[in-house]
Amino acid sequence: MDENFVEQAERLAESEIRAGIERARVKESPPPGFDGVCACGEAIPPARVGLGYHRCIHCQNLKENRGGRTR
Repeated sequence: MDENFVEQAERLAESEIRAGIERARVKESPPPGFDGVCACGEAIPPARVGLGYHRCIHCQNLKENRGGRTR
């Protein structure tokens, strides 16, 4: 196999991995008028809100299990 081809494939794979990590690190902005209550009605603990989360743990797990898609 051509060595140049393998090097290109490795660079592409590394680039995709870095992009995926960066997407995971970016926090979403809270919805307009966010008051510390999740869209499902569950109050979010102030410590969790302070970390930048605006969904309860259950709703965040649902979002992550759907690959980022919301309802």
